[in-house]
Amino acid sequence: MKFLLRGSAGIALLACLTVEGAPAQEREALAIACAAGPNPEVTFVCQEAVLALEAFRAGVGLSMTQGTDVPGFASTVGRGLGGRPLLTATARIGFSRFEAPDFAGPGRPLPAEGSSFVIPTVQAGFALGVLDGFTTGPATRGILSLDLLGSVAFSVLSKGDGFRENLLTYGFGARVGILKESFTVPGVSLSVMRRQGSEDVSIGLVGDEDRAQVVFAPSVTSLRATIGKDFLPLGLIGGIGFDRYDGDGEVRVLDPLSASREAVASTSDWSSTRPIAYGGVQFTYLVFQTSLELGWAGGFDDAEGYTGDYAPESSAVFANLGVRLTF
Repeated sequence: MKFLLRGSAGIALLACLTVEGAPAQEREALAIACAAGPNPEVTFVCQEAVLALEAFRAGVGLSMTQGTDVPGFASTVGRGLGGRPLLTATARIGFSRFEAPDFAGPGRPLPAEGSSFVIPTVQAGFALGVLDGFTTGPATRGILSLDLLGSVAFSVLSKGDGFRENLLTYGFGARVGILKESFTVPGVSLSVMRRQGSEDVSIGLVGDEDRAQVVFAPSVTSLRATIGKDFLPLGLIGGIGFDRYDGDGEVRVLDPLSASREAVASTSDWSSTRPIAYGGVQFTYLVFQTSLELGWAGGFDDAEGYTGDYAPESSAVFANLGVRLTF
């Protein structure tokens, strides 16, 4: 891990960022270290900046992943007649809603209030059948079947919320079949996806209006276990999983007593993980399918001693409407 530090607040941020997930005890150490500096108000600003980095990175990451990796479909795609790989193309529009410290903008109170942020996202993707897997009986097909997955997404990050730019992301991964859906059994699959942003995301700008800034490279690894069953023309789908957020991150804190004094801390290997759950309905017509999905994402460790309204343990929600066409 490589850190760049300026001032006593930077030392406190180092203590916070060196531990994966920023647990409560490290946040408390941050507040104590910042309080020893020339301005006690920096204590709250430093703590809020680290909490904001964690919250915004996870909120943006959730907009990149959503729920199932293939909307409305729990089985692998497999192969068609003559062993030809099948291809399914998907598109969906959705949003994620999460809580974070509202520190960006003039006149914000200290400590910052906890506010809700909503990120709309448009995503396109594909699943390409590579292996059909094993068959052990009429109702047990597709065991260890394999699909290759890919996606591209565009997230709208509002400047009114303090963001400086929108975000384009791309991803790749694979889905392994446990069971292929049949008349009597549901489809069950496991998938892993790695998604990366095309550029850094920044919130706030240290200066006259904002007292802090957080910058991070959006990067998410998602694991999903999905189950689904068609009861033509309607069907049900649901699943659980985890998202792991990592990549470079940086916080900048301005000392309110000195416009020239600034603390900077950066990290390249701080990661945090949270559980995901989702469920929805689907409607199928021949090879065309639409789906509606709702989901939940867990929170993070409580921040002991933090007096702001924001609660790191607060959960997030998401929803999306998707379509799928198989060739």
